[in-house]
Amino acid sequence: GGDPLEQIEELCKLIIQIKQYTSDIMVYTGYDWDCIHKHIDVNYINILKENVSVLIDKPYIEELNCKEAVLRGSSNQSIIFFNETYRNVYEDYLKQGRKIQNVYMGSKLISVGIHDRRRETESE
Repeated sequence: GGDPLEQIEELCKLIIQIKQYTSDIMVYTGYDWDCIHKHIDVNYINILKENVSVLIDKPYIEELNCKEAVLRGSSNQSIIFFNETYRNVYEDYLKQGRKIQNVYMGSKLISVGIHDRRRETESE
């Protein structure tokens, strides 16, 4: 649990393993990308930039959770492209708005995606 960048060595190992199966990897962090450089070794920064397609940064703020923040939990968060090959794919996805996928595993329902926490009447 916790922010993936708080376990940067393990995260980098995991990303390298996942890269064997897909070149499209997205990482969410509550830290600001500009501040990350001050606290994380440049070698780990390079691993992230070389292996991650997209990084979503900055903390989640409940009051800024809105349907316009596609791929992000809240509108203050940034979408940072490390792999320009995927920019068009993600930009096309962003145009479609938020999506939720519900999957049943046995008797349990798993909901994948970013839910709009505010009620429609509050966001209009």
